[in-house]
Amino acid sequence: MWDWIKMIFAGLMLVIGGIVCVLFAYSILVFPFVLWTDRTLDFWVTYLKGTTVDVPFWLSFIVTIVFNAVILLINVISEVARLCI
Repeated sequence: MWDWIKMIFAGLMLVIGGIVCVLFAYSILVFPFVLWTDRTLDFWVTYLKGTTVDVPFWLSFIVTIVFNAVILLINVISEVARLCI
């Protein structure tokens, strides 16, 4: 009688485990881009403000997650600008 409950619970644990694995793999792939975005934001805010500024890491994380395709282009443009300035 309890076999169907055990099977539902086992399936649910497999789904949850799969979701956790995907999120972990995604975070490993995104982390270098977050570091790059943090460096880029520090550069532009410092350039615009005229004094050294350290943008919080959590802000860089949010910007990277929300604007991922656009921020990659901005990061590349910023690297070129950093070489020219």
